[in-house]
Amino acid sequence: MTISTSANEQNELCIKEIHVKNSDNKKTAIYFSVEVDDTEYSLWFEIEHVWSKYLSTDRCDAAVVCLLYYAMRFNYNIRLNCSMSETLYYNLQYQLIPQLHAADKNLHRIMIYPDRLVKKYSGCQRAIGMGMSLGVDSFATLYEYNYTELKKLKNYNITHFTYHQVGAHHGLSRGKQGPYTSQELFEQDLKKVQTFCKQYSYPLIVISSNLDDLLKEAFPFLYFWESYSFRNAGAVLLLQKLFSKFYVSSGFNLNEFHCGTIWDCGRYDPVTLPLLSTENTRFYRSNQNWNRLKKIQLLSEFSPSYDYLTVCMTHSKNCGNCEKCRPTLLAMDVLGVLDRYANSFDISSYRNEYREQWLEELWIEAPKLTFMREILEYALENDFSDLPAPKLESIGEKKIFGMAKGVRIRKFPHLKAKILRENLLERVQILGKFSNWYYIEMLTGEKGYCKADYVQKLTE
Repeated sequence: MTISTSANEQNELCIKEIHVKNSDNKKTAIYFSVEVDDTEYSLWFEIEHVWSKYLSTDRCDAAVVCLLYYAMRFNYNIRLNCSMSETLYYNLQYQLIPQLHAADKNLHRIMIYPDRLVKKYSGCQRAIGMGMSLGVDSFATLYEYNYTELKKLKNYNITHFTYHQVGAHHGLSRGKQGPYTSQELFEQDLKKVQTFCKQYSYPLIVISSNLDDLLKEAFPFLYFWESYSFRNAGAVLLLQKLFSKFYVSSGFNLNEFHCGTIWDCGRYDPVTLPLLSTENTRFYRSNQNWNRLKKIQLLSEFSPSYDYLTVCMTHSKNCGNCEKCRPTLLAMDVLGVLDRYANSFDISSYRNEYREQWLEELWIEAPKLTFMREILEYALENDFSDLPAPKLESIGEKKIFGMAKGVRIRKFPHLKAKILRENLLERVQILGKFSNWYYIEMLTGEKGYCKADYVQKLTE
């Protein structure tokens, strides 16, 4: 089927041709010739030759999906001199693109002009894949599908892992570059993944690419978190002859849904992923409704994760201090499972150098960061014995008293904290304040926290 096109003055991104090349190092590369602003680029993906028979060499679905977010963000129609899957064309042109544009006008309603639309392959494998990074989300997906009651659904069991080089190995943490280049990080992390897959007998398909370099060269800079769902899905669509299903280990649940250019693209995976599917390969979001703390709790009973869990942004061996390592260690701490991960993290360094300070800082970070809030609330609900009290605002040297008006007194300034007294109605001394809570001393000498609105200050 061909698609009619009309004249349009809008800028165009053109995918001109596809060709495949075998190298001497037992690798096969597929090349997409891409033109942006009259400059031609070569977008390539490389896999081991043994997997090359599964490459989708007759359609450019992979390149379209990898480039889609950038095309929408910078308002480029996509013109194809090659074929595209009919289902993907429909999903993008009439479903996903209009909806993303409705959510954020900075994601433009572009047009896709394929040379020809093609249908489902015949005689494909029915493999089921997932990306394996050795992180919390990917380990949770492996646990979910092959080690819970879901393993009884044989048509949903994971058969293959993939590992992608599409920009995740940027080495940035808190805006600072780590000690390794992206290529070094990719190679170091890959060795760990290969060792894990060999130990547990999972086939691993490594997809190397220059996608990240091309995007940086052809377009204005965007952060990886803005487009990683599109990049990873595009890489998977290279292997439509192999995968019938592919699980995406999303880090967000529907209660955290947001859509637009200021948001992590994983937040709108429930909309995006089904619409990046084709006749051959369907994407599913995994991990049910588990938040990150729940995933770590489940993994703590999953021994394959003990020696391999890797969350670090800057090192292949967890640094213990970056924006991913820090909350992971805190979560393991409040769950009481730190020692199980002694081969993955420097537990003694955490306990001796950081633990006390980081636990105290939970009070400041929890209102701003979802994962930190989950950790703090779990610690409060389970009366975690080592949780320190927050630093209080000074109320001056003069003693201040108030009348508690039927208030509930808690161990900490949080509604999840243990209740010490119910319906307190008496004169109290106000010792300090944290947020909208007072730290007070009761007539019995007991101390605790109550909502400031329920204490009327007394004048001398």
